[in-house]
Amino acid sequence: MGVAARLIRQLNDTLGVTSIVVSHDVDETFLIADGKVLAAATRDIEIDKSGFELFVAQAARRQAFLYGLSSVLLSLALGWAAAWAFRRRV
Repeated sequence: MGVAARLIRQLNDTLGVTSIVVSHDVDETFLIADGKVLAAATRDIEIDKSGFELFVAQAARRQAFLYGLSSVLLSLALGWAAAWAFRRRV
């Protein structure tokens, strides 16, 4: 049993409550009934980039300076546009 499952079980026993961990980095799944962890399982998954996300990731690796410069310029332009769009009119 993984670290997360042990911590959840200890928390349940101590507080008498049920806790569910939802996170991007927890790769365990739990079956919980009546406030107790009945089973725990893990599964390896692989996520690949495709389409525009793949293009952006490759551009960031291949042309790091241009990618960084374009990111800064885009942020400045969008910040200016937001300031202009939401300016106070007196």
